[in-house]
Amino acid sequence: MIKKKYKLIIRFNIIGCIFLVLTIFSFALMHHLKTQGFENATSLAENYEDETIKVGEASYVDIVERPVKICRYSDDVTYYEINDGDRFYIMRAGKDWYDDMMDGIAEDGEFHVVGSVLKISDSDKETIIEHFNDKLPDNVEPWTKESFDDYYKGVCIQYMYPVRMAMICVYVGLVLALFAFLFLLMGIKGFVSFNKTLHGISDTQLQMIDNELLDPATMVIKVANIYLTPRRIVYADIDLAFIPYEEVARAYRSDASYKGVHSVFVTVVTRDGRKHKIAMMNALFKGVNEAVNTILSEIHRRNPNAVIGEDQ
Repeated sequence: MIKKKYKLIIRFNIIGCIFLVLTIFSFALMHHLKTQGFENATSLAENYEDETIKVGEASYVDIVERPVKICRYSDDVTYYEINDGDRFYIMRAGKDWYDDMMDGIAEDGEFHVVGSVLKISDSDKETIIEHFNDKLPDNVEPWTKESFDDYYKGVCIQYMYPVRMAMICVYVGLVLALFAFLFLLMGIKGFVSFNKTLHGISDTQLQMIDNELLDPATMVIKVANIYLTPRRIVYADIDLAFIPYEEVARAYRSDASYKGVHSVFVTVVTRDGRKHKIAMMNALFKGVNEAVNTILSEIHRRNPNAVIGEDQ
């Protein structure tokens, strides 16, 4: 059983390392996307002129007039027609970004739109073409899919797309970092505790403890990860402790609170003066009080000389 617990601690460390690698990858991708979005963006006008448009590439357009709404792409994003004074483009942007553009044009006479070149789906093309044709006078030839693709190349620029994706990477990275921290904290703490407790214990002694854990007389308190064997207290959670009953000088309930999380545990003071915090439980867990009382009662039954008292 002890070896299984130890393997679990090793898994915590491995999982923590995996989350750490994913965290590093997320922030590296964030840096790449921001660099792509701001530093390596190419002129969309030049790409149209040279016919070198690439889907997924970061590009920019310096628009000089108010974006004209075409149709909605989603609840938060809309298609707009924009122009730089020389030609028209299709842009996809959210309402907040649209307001920023209007402010920029009002103040500076132009606005620097940077984003990713994305392909327009066939269904969206049909909607855009239908909108264009509704606005055309009767004597003007209507737009077709072919003429649309010929002029707009079937693409649009999604404003701030690389930066938006970079921000998503930041949020994902922070979540991954939190998981990495928690797993590594438990893993390293457990690794240190297990190695410290197991130091100097032979395989024969460890096998003897394992046999005690399988003894029908052993009392198991699952909520506290406590095993009260006929000879000792075994605490096998993130921490590991073997405490022979005859070594117990004092035992008492302890309560602690950290950032609103209330914990209950048992403090065992051994004859050498060392304090062991065992049976760490969340106070909201069912059966916490019964578990503490059972542990203290069993310690007193096994060692009547042990002082059973309150938190000090």
